[in-house]
Amino acid sequence: MSQPEGYIEAGQEQKVCKLNKAIYGLKQAARAWHLKIGESLIKYGFEQSKADPCLFKFANNGNPMYIIVYVDDLLIAGKYEDIRKIIKELEEEYELKNLGEVNYYLGINIERTKEGNFALNQKNKIEEIVEKFNLKEAKPTNIPMDPNYLKQEGEDDILPNNTQYRKAVGALLYIATVSRPDIAVAVNILSRRNEKPRERDWNAVKRIIRYLKTTAELKLIINTDKEPILTAFCDADWANDKSDRKSTSGSVFKLGNCTIQ
Repeated sequence: MSQPEGYIEAGQEQKVCKLNKAIYGLKQAARAWHLKIGESLIKYGFEQSKADPCLFKFANNGNPMYIIVYVDDLLIAGKYEDIRKIIKELEEEYELKNLGEVNYYLGINIERTKEGNFALNQKNKIEEIVEKFNLKEAKPTNIPMDPNYLKQEGEDDILPNNTQYRKAVGALLYIATVSRPDIAVAVNILSRRNEKPRERDWNAVKRIIRYLKTTAELKLIINTDKEPILTAFCDADWANDKSDRKSTSGSVFKLGNCTIQ
């Protein structure tokens, strides 16, 4: 790495420093940190999920505890006593900032209802998107996409620059994946047009944003059923997209009464 300011000696300006370990900002730093925190959690008895390496589980006499690791943001779920214990153990090894009971995580508002359920909402993130694409004064709409969108042939001009389009679709994909499955189909359709979007595609993207603005208060409820049942549904159309005659398949997974994917 380059020499830090204030440490450069005259005549030694071309010299660089050799790093003995990863530091913040290096391309390999995130991986190095994830391996380090993973080693610590496994040392404390946690088991790393094979399906998602960011999820760790600890089985404690029928009282499981879970930790989600997103870089240096950790979310812990379990019994209060178990949570306090693991926090104390981690504090002996790392400098921690305990934010208490979760109410916001990775752009997600998390609310605990009086029934003990969790309500997920991304109102703050939606407001950021609305402001970013200058749609604060846009008209509301109650559906995310025109039902006849795929049946309509579009021959209008291709956008001269697809940067804004791709940014908007990327932001909407995150919203759809986390808490708003009601926009998933519309976002999926429009994400296929990232390379050469037309004016009508851009208007359709803005319509989804207007729909989110109209329905920003909607919440995804996660029930606390003792023995939730995993249910899956799937379906597909047949060459429904007239622009390329490609088919669309889809699936919905529910854990108890909660849509999880």
